[in-house]
Amino acid sequence: MLSSTIAEKAGVTRLAPYKALSETGDPQLSTLLGVVNALGLKPWSLWLTLDNAALMSRALKSYSGTR
Repeated sequence: MLSSTIAEKAGVTRLAPYKALSETGDPQLSTLLGVVNALGLKPWSLWLTLDNAALMSRALKSYSGTR
């Protein structure tokens, strides 16, 4: 669970990231960047993570289509 300290540093409620990333959530960039910064990460690390996730998703779809 996200600590209150990180949520406070991010400027969001403790439950905001969970709601944003839930199946019905609608994440705002400001929420994601706030948590990334609060964790001491660089904003570009979020982009790399999202980019890698997209690449992996495309690769898995491509692989499953060849079987």
